[in-house]
Amino acid sequence: MSNLEAGPVARLYSFWYEQDFNSRLSVRAGLMSADSQFLQSRTAANFINNGISWPTFLDANLPADGPAYPLPAPGIRVRVTPAEQWAFQAAVFSGDPSGGNGSNQPAPLPTGTIISFRGGAFFIAEASYLPNQGKGRQGASRRLPSWRLVPHQPALCRSALR
Repeated sequence: MSNLEAGPVARLYSFWYEQDFNSRLSVRAGLMSADSQFLQSRTAANFINNGISWPTFLDANLPADGPAYPLPAPGIRVRVTPAEQWAFQAAVFSGDPSGGNGSNQPAPLPTGTIISFRGGAFFIAEASYLPNQGKGRQGASRRLPSWRLVPHQPALCRSALR
């Protein structure tokens, strides 16, 4: 299994708008991937290796491997930076970026750009402690992530609409 390869297709991978408020709060919404914002190491960005990218435990547990390369998903992310050393962020994405029904069964990747709101919702949050990050230095970082996939339940949606 590799998260570095995809078939030969043309696909819009990122299309979002971000509003930054006083460098303490930012909100991003649009078609984006969670793997470029969560569970990342600044020093690991220098390497191409799926061992230090989107974790395989998420690949194995999310429909279509989750909102990560090569399939982004529509979503919204909020990031709060109350102090230079602390950051908190949370996001909600479409639960199945492939446009499927939210199952985690192996299936071929769709071609082209998919903007899907099917398959429930994928919530992810992360608290980060980043000491010694300013002034040209890259210190160690500590991150505490949490995630949850809420599957689409058509019966609940139909009863709510009655």
